[in-house]
Amino acid sequence: ALLTLQRVHFKYNSAELTDDSRAALVSARTKLAGKAQVQLFVEGHADERGSTEYNISLGEKRAIAVTNYLNALGVEGHRLHPVSFGEEKPLEVGHDNDAWAKNRRVDFRLMRGDVEVIVEPGRTVAMY
Repeated sequence: ALLTLQRVHFKYNSAELTDDSRAALVSARTKLAGKAQVQLFVEGHADERGSTEYNISLGEKRAIAVTNYLNALGVEGHRLHPVSFGEEKPLEVGHDNDAWAKNRRVDFRLMRGDVEVIVEPGRTVAMY
C-alpha cells in the first residue's frame, strides 16, 4: 500500500506552520487515520545559513511543530518521532533563495508499518 504525504515548508528562520502547511497536515491526518500500524519519522531540516547548532535546533523545532499539529488533529503521539538533520541533508544543493526555500522543510520517513511512504513536494515559501 502507498501512503502519499506532502512535504511541509517553512519561512526563513521560522518554525511556524503556514496555511499551506496546515492544509497538508490535515490531509496527512486523514490518510494516517486508516493506517494505525504506521509510525513515521518527522524529519526537520534547515537551509545552510546559520551555525550547525542553530540549524539542528531549528530543524528540531520544525519537526516538533509538525508533530504537535498532527497530535492536535488526533494522530497519536507514539506514531510520530521527530528528528532534526539541520542543514546536513539538503533537498536541493545550492546557495540561492530557491534552494534555501526548498531546504526549509519537514519530510516524513517510514519507521514502522506495511506501507510505502511517498513524500510529494509541498509549496515552498518565498520569504527569505
